[in-house]
Amino acid sequence: MSQNTSTDPRTFSICFIYNHDAPHQVAHTAPVVNALAQSEADWKIAVAYSNDVIKRNILRHIRGDALERVEFFKLDYPAAFHALDFFNKIFPYSRLMNLIGGKKRLAEFDCFVTPETTSLFLKKHLGLSEKQFVFIPHGAGDRSIGFRKDAQGFDLVLVSGEKTRRRFCADAGVPEDKVQIIGYPKFDAFHQDPVNEKPLFADDKPVVLYNPHFDPMLSSWYELGMAVLEFFAENTNYNLIFAPHIMLFKKKLHASVEHGKKAVRKDIPDRFYKCPNIHIDVDSENLIDMTYTKSADIYMGDASSQVYEFIYRPRPAVFLCNSNIEAWEGDRNFRHWELGPVVRDIGDLSSTLDQASQLFQSSFEDKQRQAFNETFSSDKGSVSARAAKVISEFMKR
Repeated sequence: MSQNTSTDPRTFSICFIYNHDAPHQVAHTAPVVNALAQSEADWKIAVAYSNDVIKRNILRHIRGDALERVEFFKLDYPAAFHALDFFNKIFPYSRLMNLIGGKKRLAEFDCFVTPETTSLFLKKHLGLSEKQFVFIPHGAGDRSIGFRKDAQGFDLVLVSGEKTRRRFCADAGVPEDKVQIIGYPKFDAFHQDPVNEKPLFADDKPVVLYNPHFDPMLSSWYELGMAVLEFFAENTNYNLIFAPHIMLFKKKLHASVEHGKKAVRKDIPDRFYKCPNIHIDVDSENLIDMTYTKSADIYMGDASSQVYEFIYRPRPAVFLCNSNIEAWEGDRNFRHWELGPVVRDIGDLSSTLDQASQLFQSSFEDKQRQAFNETFSSDKGSVSARAAKVISEFMKR
C-alpha cells in the first residue's frame, strides 16, 4: 500500500476516476462516492472526470454535506497533443493521454476506484503500482470482454452478484479473496425513481424498447437495424423507443476489441423521425438512467447488459441475432438470450412480438427471475453504503 502522509494511519485519500467520452459508467460508482464521503468524514475524497457532461452526471448522485466534502478535478493533456485526437478512431488515445496528463495529481492519492480497466494504465505504465486499485464494473452483462484477465491488476473487485463473481474468478482469473459481492450501485440511483410520468406516445399501444449494442460482432444494428425501423414504421400497432447503447452514435467507425471485427455505423433516415409511433434517442441522458428500461413493455436487443436492468420487473424480451453468430446455445456469453425468443429473420418479428406476452408467461418469466437473482445481490439496504464499507475495511486492513 502507498505511503500515507496522515498522522492517523486509518485516514486515506480516495480518487474516483471517470475517464470516458460518455457518461454511461457514472451511475455504477458515483453513488458510492456519496456513501463514502458520508461514512468517512476524515478521508480525502476526490473525483477525476474527463468532460463536463460526465461531471454533470456525477453531481446527480452526490448530495448534501457529501457534496461539500468531495473535491473535483478535470483530467486533460496539453493542447498540442489534441492535434492527434484522430487516433481515437484506432485506440483510446484521449483516455490514455488524460491519465498521462493527470499523473502528477493522481499520484497524491492512496486508492483509485474505477468502473473500467483503462485506469490500470496508471499502475502498469505510469509508476503508480504501489497504489490500491478498486474495480466496480459498469453493467452486469455477459459479454466475454467484461471478464478479461486485465481484471487481475485490481486489488479489489466489487461485483453485483454471484453470476459475475463466478466469472471474474473463473474467466478473468481474479483470486476469490479479491472479489466481493456488493450489489448494483446503479439501482440505488434509479431503481426507486418512478416510471416516466410524461408518456412518449399519445396512445396506450404496447411499447417496444430497441436497445442495440455498438459491438460490430454482436450488434443487430449494422445488419438488421434499418429493417427493424422499417417494420415499426409500417406496423403502427406497436410504439417503438429506439434507444441504443450511448456509444453507438458517438462514433461512425466501430471496432470489436474482443473479436477484431469493424463496421461503419449507419445513420438514421429522417423519415423515421417523423413516425408518430417511433421515438428516437441517440444521445440523451435517458439512455443511461433507466428511463426507457422502466417504461417499455417489451425489450428488444442483442448484447447490452441493459436487459438485466429491464428484468428487475420481469417482462417480455426479444433478442436479434445477426449472421456473425452461428451457435449461441449453452454459451455463457449469451446467457441473457435464454430470457426470451431469439430472432434471426426480421420476417419472424411480427409473429414473435404478437406472441411475446404468451411466450413470456409460459417459457421465460421464471428464467428471468432466476437470472436476476443470480446477477444481483438480494441483500436489503443501500448497495452504495455496502460498497463504501467494503472499501473502508479494505483500506484499513
